[in-house]
Amino acid sequence: MNRFPVVFDLPHSGTTIIAEMADALSPTAVLANTDWFLRELYDFLPGLGFTVLENNLNRYLIDPNRDPNEGLTGDYYHLVYAKNTFGHTLYQTPPSSWKINRRRDQFYQPYHQQLQKLLSIKKDTFRNCLVSFEK
Repeated sequence: MNRFPVVFDLPHSGTTIIAEMADALSPTAVLANTDWFLRELYDFLPGLGFTVLENNLNRYLIDPNRDPNEGLTGDYYHLVYAKNTFGHTLYQTPPSSWKINRRRDQFYQPYHQQLQKLLSIKKDTFRNCLVSFEK
C-alpha cells in the first residue's frame, strides 16, 4: 500500500445502482455514461504496488467526481444526473433534494473520506502525494 507516494482514484469505475434508484428510473432510461471495464483496465496497478481507490457505484447514482456545492447545473442536480449523456431523461420523477442529500451522505461522503484517509497515509509516509484520477 505504501510502496509509492501515489493514489490512483477511479471515481467512475462502478456499475452498481441501488434498488430505490432502479425503481425510480424511467422504463426507457439508459445509463449511457457508465465506464464499463474501467476496473479491469487498471487491475494491474495494485500488483505493481500502487494504491488504488475504486468506486463500486455507478456515477448516475451519485458522481463522486463532482463538487457537492455546485447546485443546479446543466443536466444534474448537485451530484445526481437528471439526464444521461445524450440528454434523455433518466427518472420518472426526479429525485427530491432529500433523496439526493441522502445519497450524498450515504455514498459520496464515505468515498471522499476514504480518499482523504489514503492521502493522509501517503503524506505521513512520503511528505507529498500524487493523486491520479480518471475523468
